[in-house]
Amino acid sequence: MQEMVYEKKQQKLCLTNRRQIELTGVSEVISFDQKQVVLDTDLGRMVFFGEDFHVKRLTLERGEIEIEGLVRGIDYQDAKEELSAGKFFGRQCWYLISALCAGMLILFLYDGIRVFRLRKKRPVLRCLLVDWLFFLTTAVLTFYVVFPLNDGTLRSYFIVAFIVSAYSYHKWVSPWVIKVYQWLIDAILRPCVWIRRKMCEKCGKS
Repeated sequence: MQEMVYEKKQQKLCLTNRRQIELTGVSEVISFDQKQVVLDTDLGRMVFFGEDFHVKRLTLERGEIEIEGLVRGIDYQDAKEELSAGKFFGRQCWYLISALCAGMLILFLYDGIRVFRLRKKRPVLRCLLVDWLFFLTTAVLTFYVVFPLNDGTLRSYFIVAFIVSAYSYHKWVSPWVIKVYQWLIDAILRPCVWIRRKMCEKCGKS
């Protein structure tokens, strides 16, 4: 493995009472949330672990950042060694596939709700409430499942791929899925209806 050599680079890290971070030599903020901060610096990628992180001051022109929160750990990673071109490309492909699958899966599950509405008319207000809860829940779950796949970065092509896959599914696949759903429901309910009819006939005779 090639050794990373940083020459003529200086960096200052000041940690006060594990609650306040002052850092210089910052070139980019890769990701940031309350429990983890990932920064690109002159001396490599730097990761802070902790709780309740928030940025107090950020001046990228001068390469300075101040962060407040409880620090649990600090780690250096050589950014140039972290991901090879092949691994990076593979991760982005997986990220794109996840977007395509997420869009189709959500609409597939929603078709299960639609098929029951086609069989029996429901109140409009109830339908709107169910739709709102369904899409809110799936959006939150999709975000928390897919977001960490790309180191906490939500890229624009993920949103585009998600919308394209959802529209394509609704346009060309959904009508066939609805038919399959209806066939399965009929196959399940048909024996129940037959048994109920026989029981009613016996009760009528008696």
